[in-house]
Amino acid sequence: MDSELHTSQETVENSERSNFLIHSPLHQEAGIDKLNHNVTIVSLDKFEKILDSNGKILVSRQQIDGKTAWQRFQGFVFTFIHCFTFASSTLIAKILEQYHPFNLTIYRFQGILLPSLIVLIWSHIQEKQKPEDEKRPILASIWPPNENGNWKTLLILVVRGFIGGLAMMLLIFSLRYIQVGDTLVIQATSPIFTNLLAYFVLNEPFGIFSVFLAILSILGVGIISRPPLLTGTTEFDSGILIGCLYSVVSMLLSVFSVIMIRYLKKVHFAFLSFGLGFGGTGLSLALALIFGVFELPANLNDTLLAILLAALVFLSQITITFALKKEEAGPVMIFRTLHCVFGFILQKIFLDTPTDIFSFLGACLVLIGVVSIVGRKQLSLLPKESRIRRIFWFVLI
Repeated sequence: MDSELHTSQETVENSERSNFLIHSPLHQEAGIDKLNHNVTIVSLDKFEKILDSNGKILVSRQQIDGKTAWQRFQGFVFTFIHCFTFASSTLIAKILEQYHPFNLTIYRFQGILLPSLIVLIWSHIQEKQKPEDEKRPILASIWPPNENGNWKTLLILVVRGFIGGLAMMLLIFSLRYIQVGDTLVIQATSPIFTNLLAYFVLNEPFGIFSVFLAILSILGVGIISRPPLLTGTTEFDSGILIGCLYSVVSMLLSVFSVIMIRYLKKVHFAFLSFGLGFGGTGLSLALALIFGVFELPANLNDTLLAILLAALVFLSQITITFALKKEEAGPVMIFRTLHCVFGFILQKIFLDTPTDIFSFLGACLVLIGVVSIVGRKQLSLLPKESRIRRIFWFVLI
C-alpha cells in the first residue's frame, strides 16, 4: 500500500464502538445508520473508503463526492431562489398598488393557504393507510382542545395566524410610501430582533456585542428614514416616515410569529402553514368587507399578476424550507440577506427607481448587523478550544 496512505482497523461489535463510525464524516455523508460487522476504514486526511470484513468496499470517497457535488450547494441554491421569489413577490405587490393592501394580502396568502390544505389532506389520507400502532393523527396536538393542554396550542396557532396576517398587511401598506429595496432591508433586521426577543421570552443569551449590532441596525433603519439631519430639510418626509414605521412594525410582528413557532413544535408542519394562511386570509378578508374595499382583479393582466404573486409566495416558502433542511440555519440566514440586493435590482429594472445614498448606507449598516449576529451564533457553537473562537472572543461578550 502507498506509504502516504494511513490504514486503521476498527471492529464494530457494539453500539459503543460503532460511535466511531456514526460520527465520522464519510459515514454521515453515506447515510449509513448501523454497521453490525467488522469494517476497515482506509483514510488519508478524510476517510477514503469503508471496507467490510471481506475487503469489499461498502462506500468510497469517490462515490460520496459524486453523490454530493449537488448536495453540498443545494441549500444555497434553494436560498438563492427564495431570495429572488420573495423580492419578486414584494415587487408585484408594489406594481398592484392600485388595489387596497387588504386585497393584496388576500391574494398573497393563497400561496400559503391552498398548498398547505392540499398537504394536510394528503397527510391525513397517508395516516389512515398506516397500521393502527403507527398512526399519529395530524390533529392530535390541537384536538380535542380539553385534552393534554391542546387548547393552549390551538390558541397560539390561531394568534400566530392573525399576527402573521397583520405583519404581511403592514408590509404591503409600507410599499405605498417607501421603495421595495428599503422595505426588504428593514425586514432583513428580523434575526437581530428575534435574538433580542428570545432573550426576554426564552432566556437565550444576548451579550454586549449583540446590543451593539442591534443599535447598528436601528441606525441603518434610521438612515433609510432620511432624517432632516442628513437630507438638509427642515422636517421628516411624513410619507417615508410612515412607510418605515409600517415596515418596522411588520418586521416585529414577524419576529413574534417566529418565536411562537418554538411553542408549536408538536404541531404538524402543514398545520403551521395552514394556520398562517387561514388566519391571514380570514383577517384581511374580514377587514376588506368591513371597510367595503374588497375587490377581485379587474382584468386579465391583474389576475395573472395576482396568481403570480401567490405562486411566488408559495415558492418562497417551500424553497426556504428546503434550504433549512439541506443547510445549517446560520449560513442560510446570512445568504438570505441577498433578497435586499434583488429588491434594489428589481425596482430599478421594472420601476426605474434608483438606489440613493441613504438606501445604500442604511442597507450596509443593517446587513453588517445581520451577518454579524448570525456569525456570532455560529461562533458560539464552536468548541471552546477552537482557534477561531479564541481569535474572535470579543464577539461573544
